[in-house]
Amino acid sequence: MSLKWAQAEIDAAIQRELKAEREEAEKEGRPFDENDFHYGVECYKSALRAYESLCKDGHSGMSWSFTREILTKLINDIPLSPILGTDDEWSNQFPGDEQNVRRSSLFRHKNEDGTYRYFDVDRVICVEDMGDHKMYTRCGMVSQIIDELHPIVMPYSPTEKPITVQIKTFDSVHAEVGSYDTLAVLDYIIPGDPEKKSINKFFKEVGTEMVEIGFTEYNERYLRFLEADRIEKEKLKLKTDGELAP
Repeated sequence: MSLKWAQAEIDAAIQRELKAEREEAEKEGRPFDENDFHYGVECYKSALRAYESLCKDGHSGMSWSFTREILTKLINDIPLSPILGTDDEWSNQFPGDEQNVRRSSLFRHKNEDGTYRYFDVDRVICVEDMGDHKMYTRCGMVSQIIDELHPIVMPYSPTEKPITVQIKTFDSVHAEVGSYDTLAVLDYIIPGDPEKKSINKFFKEVGTEMVEIGFTEYNERYLRFLEADRIEKEKLKLKTDGELAP
């Protein structure tokens, strides 16, 4: 790889993006102005300048890989050395919990006995299989479950990839898309460990809280959801057929 190679890749990527934007504009019947793609072009150029800087430093082989690893961590807000948890690493700009100055997503909470509980809001990502795609979300309650299983201790070295937790959510009453009153926390995978570990905890909404329930009740709610979903799809089908009728 070389700067000439990188320049050619950047140019090709920009032209591909411009072509796609132009075709999309034509498809939608609206005018296309290349200046509208200025932001994307500048991002490509910025990446090329960073690459050019590394090339000028004469990196190759092992030094290139090592430098790339360092840069990737910095771009992803990953500290280059373990967080020690010393008092000078924390800021109390927020009331209550203290925020870590080396990783903005990491907080500590002081317990009544003087010890600390640590939580990283970027440590866990929830994944839900939606059939034709996967949905990625963050959930404080799910993160707490993981923290109970694997508490954060100091020194702490965050990973670039989060812990992924498989979940299932649904509205057991109306089968309304985008809303849920039931949650299943199924299993999880820790980065670097290919083994999937089970959780199998189930929750229902009671007022403003999610309360843990057993699998039997969860399954009953899921069957109600399937029936509600069937009814909603029948209503949609009848409405569509009515609109298409002569």
